[in-house]
Amino acid sequence: MLILPSFLPSFLPSFLPQAVWARTDYDQPVTKKVMIIDFNPILESQGGVRLRQYKNWNDPANLETQYMADISEASAGYVNYQVVERLEIDDIPVKTDGFHYTDTSYLDCLSNSTNCHADTGNGLFADYLRILTDYDVCGKRNRGEIDELWLWGGPYFGYYEAIMTGPNAFWVNGGPLAGSSCTKQLNIMGFNYERGVSEMLEDFGHRAEGTMAYIYGGWTFSYGPNKNAPPNPHMWDQYSARGFDTGISAGCGNIHGSLNTPMYDPQNPWGYDWTNQNTIQSRCEDFNNYPNLTGQTTAINCNAWGCESRSGKKYWLAHLPKYTGLAPDGKLNNWWKYAVDYEDATAPRNLPKGHEDIPGSCTVNGWTCDPDKYSQALSVKFYENGTEVGSTTASNIREQAVGDQCGGITSHGFSYIFPDTSILRDGNGHTIYAKANDIDTNGAETGLIVDLLSNGQTVTCSISATPTPSPTTQPSSTPSPSPSFTAAQFKTLMQNYLTNSDADYLPSDGKVNMLDGGYVMKWINSLGDSPNPSTSASPCAGSPTATLISPANGLSVVPEFSGYGIDLAAAFVYNTCNNSRHREIWTRDVTAGADFTNLCYFDADTGDGEYWCRIYQPTDGHTYEWYAVARNENSSVQSNIFSMTVSMVPDPNNQRPIGYHDAFFGTQDRLNCRVAGWATDPDDKNIDLEIKVWLRDHATGVWTAYFTGKADKYRADLETAGACPGGTCAFDVDISQYIPANSMRAVVVRARDAETGEWIDLGNTNQDLTCSY
Repeated sequence: MLILPSFLPSFLPSFLPQAVWARTDYDQPVTKKVMIIDFNPILESQGGVRLRQYKNWNDPANLETQYMADISEASAGYVNYQVVERLEIDDIPVKTDGFHYTDTSYLDCLSNSTNCHADTGNGLFADYLRILTDYDVCGKRNRGEIDELWLWGGPYFGYYEAIMTGPNAFWVNGGPLAGSSCTKQLNIMGFNYERGVSEMLEDFGHRAEGTMAYIYGGWTFSYGPNKNAPPNPHMWDQYSARGFDTGISAGCGNIHGSLNTPMYDPQNPWGYDWTNQNTIQSRCEDFNNYPNLTGQTTAINCNAWGCESRSGKKYWLAHLPKYTGLAPDGKLNNWWKYAVDYEDATAPRNLPKGHEDIPGSCTVNGWTCDPDKYSQALSVKFYENGTEVGSTTASNIREQAVGDQCGGITSHGFSYIFPDTSILRDGNGHTIYAKANDIDTNGAETGLIVDLLSNGQTVTCSISATPTPSPTTQPSSTPSPSPSFTAAQFKTLMQNYLTNSDADYLPSDGKVNMLDGGYVMKWINSLGDSPNPSTSASPCAGSPTATLISPANGLSVVPEFSGYGIDLAAAFVYNTCNNSRHREIWTRDVTAGADFTNLCYFDADTGDGEYWCRIYQPTDGHTYEWYAVARNENSSVQSNIFSMTVSMVPDPNNQRPIGYHDAFFGTQDRLNCRVAGWATDPDDKNIDLEIKVWLRDHATGVWTAYFTGKADKYRADLETAGACPGGTCAFDVDISQYIPANSMRAVVVRARDAETGEWIDLGNTNQDLTCSY
């Protein structure tokens, strides 16, 4: 709509729904450079004062400050503006028919609108092409000096609220403007200093409406009488559905309001309605979940935005999707990108590709790379319900199938373990979405964050335990353990434990057991209930003994993911005294000067039994100090305190896993859509090897890991042949759930070397399988 006179106030209270800040998955903020041309003529007939001063109209700079703040707030900080040039012009723009207001003719227009030279459907607007030429606007846009042009003027100056010029320009609220010399698209805003911030927001709202209608190829619920919903309304139609449209739940309406208007009013054909107290069920709030809409409605009336126009328009703008990544319909989740810079938002670019694999218990795994620069590792962020819960860099070594997708470079994997302090460690399942940061050919992040394939995997993290020694029996000089200490604090704590302990530390270098190619720390308890355990005749008398088992030659890992460490396990072995035994493992990165961290803690109230605590030694070349603590049930006696330094070198005699993939191939029914076979490690056939199943989609060429487990099932033929002790080195995996009906997938099964961590293809692998349901 053309700007017309109004007596609305220029400043209204700010309003923004709290839901805007409930998420963190936003694109990087952008700052757009603005050129401002302020047409504010000097009225010689009125003593040489300017028009604005004469009419006591608003100061554009003040309005701009409020407008820019509102836009930034509504976009959750994504859109920011910088005024790089401001011109104040002693003139009124010439109209497209050559008409040019004089001071007298314009004042006559203001005194009586019938004297105005205005558009009445005859196209009498300001001559935009002349403005662009006179002030070298397109030249500045082409040189990258500006991104937008804002025009200021009074009523009947002939501005569009918004118009676009340049290559492939389209209608936003006027135009497109053809014939300019702009080689880049230029958005031109027409603001009226007789009006206020509310009308400026409305101008931008119309620009957003026109842009989204162009993006989606149409707009069913625009303005005018009620419309019937199409069979499959697109997202823009769902967003803009009004309270009186039929066959669809109300969305957020349009920038004039109408969200909760119960019926079309012919006396108000443009639907201006921000003060309606009518309550309606609307899906507008659901767009805060975009693109994962729930379909739920909320009872809404104008109280949701304060029942006035400026805050109502902010409410409408604030619910425009503003999130990173791509929606299922292939459009950006951030509609502000389109409205602010359509040309940049739709420019051809190579987006990151990758995959979020089946996770570990509290670990997110996958890979990603960007065709714009395969040599660069991408930043990856993890989200739950739109809130960032972790991040990492995809630089870990992966299998060659990933390298085939990433220019021959395999170091694009990631494996992120949620820390003990994570809010996810509550024992419940959490759906995690992995997103990769897009980069350009120079390796600079563009601000776009892209969802990876198979996004939305569920992780379940165990609850982090916190040591809580008994305050009644703990020596007063001993501080209570906590999840992390400084080095000095920890050494003091250990010394207090030793001073107050009558237990002995008995080291041993004997190699007793290996678990998944790592170290085993084993405690054997014989500490009883006696106050004097060293002399008690009780069957449980005596001091605890501790054994640290270290490999003779050390180990080196070439893992699936670079940065993975040697797997460690702590075996806690209890006698029959049925006393609660408390165990802790602590470590710190000496090279980095880091504090100690408690990696493992638990109590056990049973008698005989072994309790394993899985941790790992990083392979980052740093020196790590390790401590182990054992404490009896009254927390007064500490023992088994030791440290170790791990030096890892390759074992030249290491042998790779052997095995065979003997499952069914070709076309199989659901029952036989399986992966089966066996795997063992010649170095130690007692180890249950980890196996992983990979499937290749021939249509996309992408290999995806769908299952990780153990080769630990029994097969009589393996026992007879002596392939592994007891014949328990087989695997049998149902993969029908991972292959769409009647779709062919290549299947690869790999076993992980217990010592090096390498994934080794089993025999008879890499064949095609089709599941026929």
